[in-house]
Amino acid sequence: MDALQLANSAFAVDLFKKLCEKEPAGNVLFSPICLSTSLSLVQVGAKGDTANEIGQVLHFENVKDVPFGFQTVTSDVNKLSSFYSLKLIKRLYVDKSLNPSTEFISSTKRPYAKEMETVDFKDKLEETKGQINNSIKDLTDGHFENILSNNNVNDQTKILMVNAAYFIGKWMKKFPESETKECPFRVNKVEKQLNSETLLQWTNPSTMANTKVKLSIPKFKVENMIDPKASLENLGLKSTFDESTSDFSGMSETKGVALSNVIHRVCLEISEDGGDSIEVPGSRILQHKDEFRADHPFIFIVRHNKTRNIIFFGKFCSP
Repeated sequence: MDALQLANSAFAVDLFKKLCEKEPAGNVLFSPICLSTSLSLVQVGAKGDTANEIGQVLHFENVKDVPFGFQTVTSDVNKLSSFYSLKLIKRLYVDKSLNPSTEFISSTKRPYAKEMETVDFKDKLEETKGQINNSIKDLTDGHFENILSNNNVNDQTKILMVNAAYFIGKWMKKFPESETKECPFRVNKVEKQLNSETLLQWTNPSTMANTKVKLSIPKFKVENMIDPKASLENLGLKSTFDESTSDFSGMSETKGVALSNVIHRVCLEISEDGGDSIEVPGSRILQHKDEFRADHPFIFIVRHNKTRNIIFFGKFCSP
């Protein structure tokens, strides 16, 4: 699991930097674990250079059993909590004209339970779009409507990757209304120091402590419908999206098949809401670090502590 966590963290940083290049002064938000899980499922159906480039972009060189690793992570991350609402939807829709092989279906059925579905884009496009839109809306408790449009799917779509993720967190103790107010927010750049090594250093449990601090943070909601295709191509996924060079013979005998598109929609909301608990178990006060004021652009991650995988990765620059 450590090897998979390191791989997922490295991919998260790589893609974060690419997305920041496209939005140098704007907010950025995506779900690395959704993308890496779905792309690992795509890799199961890939062969040759296509499979190799997916493995390289996802940093799977030292990961022995990728599908089993993601099966374990998914099982742990999906456990419910009273302190937050979290939905991670990862789907791979394959047009039925590809006639996915029995071997591919059986090899993905357990580690990627309910994540692969055969549909009919070619002959029943509008009906299929409606079914997918309704399904994603239901699975996200109504948060995401009409995730598919005429711009991102058509009757030539062969393989479609869809991610939908949202997080609404609650603090252990609600912020006092008397201390919720308008404050200045200074704008500058922040991501230059970030790489996979510094991220691991900053989030290493051995260098972190449970500390009670006075926190000042903006109340914000970031909702993004991002198109990561170009960024993924820049990271090295060349043949994956190119019908003339892609190799998905592990999925289908049909020639000229490529990943048609990646739909990635995410939402994260942070407010002053919380419970009535007064103390955080195990916390201690460090007098020289008793205040944290986020009054300027900051990078944030929502991480699953047990597996140390990054669920959400973002940059907040524009209130």
